[in-house]
Amino acid sequence: MAATRTEAVLAGQTVIAQKVFAAIPPSQTNAYTAFEIARALKAAAGSSPAIHVLRGCLATLKDCGLIKEVVPGSFRRAETKDKEKVEMPKSAVVMAIPAKAVEASPLELLSGIATKLRGAAAGLGALADELDSAAIAIEDRAAAGAHELAKVKQIATLLKELG
Repeated sequence: MAATRTEAVLAGQTVIAQKVFAAIPPSQTNAYTAFEIARALKAAAGSSPAIHVLRGCLATLKDCGLIKEVVPGSFRRAETKDKEKVEMPKSAVVMAIPAKAVEASPLELLSGIATKLRGAAAGLGALADELDSAAIAIEDRAAAGAHELAKVKQIATLLKELG
């Protein structure tokens, strides 16, 4: 994973997960257990999260590729690869900027982004309405099932009384 990608993924993590990642030494030869990481957090910050929180953070960091579980229960940072930067000629940089972006004012750019956000929000609103409809349908089925169960219990008590 590239260093910039690592920084971007780490920025999207919780503060606790970031502290856990910082507590894992960048060694590529050693792996550290959750207890060793907790000890390092305690030494660095004076306190450490509960072990189940720490293990949750380790699982999250592993899922997003920031750390690797070398053997079950032992973790190390994933390798970061720095890409060599290729310098582009200045003429290529000027050509890479879209003409529309150069012509548009900052307010127009922000307006365009706001319009895109409103469209996404409308889509999310429709999805929320579908979710509400599904919840109501599930509740109706549960109520019908409870009503049927009450009928069966009533029949069972009547049969017991007759028998």
